[in-house]
Amino acid sequence: MANRTFIYLKTSAPTVNDDTNAGYKVGDEWLDTTNNLMYKAKNVTAGAAVWAEFGGDTSGGLTVADASVTTGNVTGVEGTLHNLDVSGMTADRDFNLPTPTAAGKRIGVRLSVGDATYALLLKIDAVEWSRIFITGEIVIFVSTGTGAANWAIEQDGRIPCTTKIQNTGAQAIANSTLTVVTLDELDFDNASCADTGNNRITIRRTNRYLAAGGVALDTLAGNAYRVLCRIRINNATYLVASEISGLSGCLPHLDLVGLDELTATQVLNLYVFHNSGSSEDTYVTLTPSHLEIMEIFS
Repeated sequence: MANRTFIYLKTSAPTVNDDTNAGYKVGDEWLDTTNNLMYKAKNVTAGAAVWAEFGGDTSGGLTVADASVTTGNVTGVEGTLHNLDVSGMTADRDFNLPTPTAAGKRIGVRLSVGDATYALLLKIDAVEWSRIFITGEIVIFVSTGTGAANWAIEQDGRIPCTTKIQNTGAQAIANSTLTVVTLDELDFDNASCADTGNNRITIRRTNRYLAAGGVALDTLAGNAYRVLCRIRINNATYLVASEISGLSGCLPHLDLVGLDELTATQVLNLYVFHNSGSSEDTYVTLTPSHLEIMEIFS
């Protein structure tokens, strides 16, 4: 079985001491959330680790062309790294790959400034491959022939969406009522996926996501009970669910973790249910209610 690699969320760039002694393996990825830059471990020798940046400012031998995207689409130009400020977009815009003139041609797109609402849709032969919207994301394409669809990904510097919302205040949960958990405090959010006004996370890019959540209820005073906790997609489908039962005097705490293919514009909410016989408050002394996502690239 192949060794597993991981994505680590950090607030600075890796150093030579982020090595095998610190638990890192070749192929692990490191996201510097302060500067929105990605690194991959190439060598983890003790005291001499090598982390290569991908998703930064490197042009890769392409001619850099700075531009702003507002009301129009963009067509890629061979031999060019399009360094784009998309903060003024008024809707999603397309970045269209042209029909290549020969094999081996390269085109890159990088976001010098991202956008909190709209995305740049990367299209090959008029079909969306993916989309980017986070400052520092970079994708470089290379042509494999002269057909409109003959573009391959040479460098994938998309930055994983990572978001966590929570609530450190007690919330009253009515008896026998499936209730949306209040999550009105932002913990972290590198991709503007958090919607604390509606207690939810909005998916901005179709991909696989690891979703996690948790809620605890204060000591239940009723008799035997059931407590359910669910992460729901669009207030309908359950991404993941958990259930426990017990006797009065217990402090039920449920944690959820699930992996699923999610689609852009879908929303996730955390729900809880109990039937203790009376209204119960969420318990926040040790663990606040929370919901979080991490985007997973293949």
